[in-house]
Amino acid sequence: MGKEKSSKDVPSKKRKISEDSELVIPVTDQNTYEVIASGFPDSISAERIKKLFKSCGDFSVSIPNESKGVVFIKFPTEKAAKKALKLSGGTYKDKTLFINLTKDLPNVTKEKPKPTPVFVGNLKIGTTEEQLRSFFSGAGNIKSIRMNLEKGFAHVDFTNRYAAEVAEKLVGGKLNGQKIKIEIADKKQKN
Repeated sequence: MGKEKSSKDVPSKKRKISEDSELVIPVTDQNTYEVIASGFPDSISAERIKKLFKSCGDFSVSIPNESKGVVFIKFPTEKAAKKALKLSGGTYKDKTLFINLTKDLPNVTKEKPKPTPVFVGNLKIGTTEEQLRSFFSGAGNIKSIRMNLEKGFAHVDFTNRYAAEVAEKLVGGKLNGQKIKIEIADKKQKN
């Protein structure tokens, strides 16, 4: 009979998940497809994730101790992972979910990330900063928000470019029943 693998035999890789913490995730097989899903409440459980993603087939779940609403899900097939990716942009408890393949994430660099402003247009009068924060909660950390509701727009400053790019994928989403425009500000200036 073959030797069973213990957690000590499984190779691991480190992934930086915030400026002051690092997560070590076991890599069980090079033929798995891992996604990162964010936008969940901090208290999300593995059992709840299994129910939410059961239509995708078999998978394993890893929730960091200080998850801040982020979970890692490994699928045995690319087809299953792609099913999970289709859930990106959906909502859970009024928060937008963002789901990406981890292999598509940018490499963490040693230089400090630069804040990236995102233009948000076609906002309804009465939209609040809290509603914007909730709408973009799964994209990443927001540094600041500047709003001009008389003209129906806001600038949302994300702490890094990747978060802004994830937020931009929500273009056409509805906030307060109205489809909103979303564009990274430096792309808007080039057009």
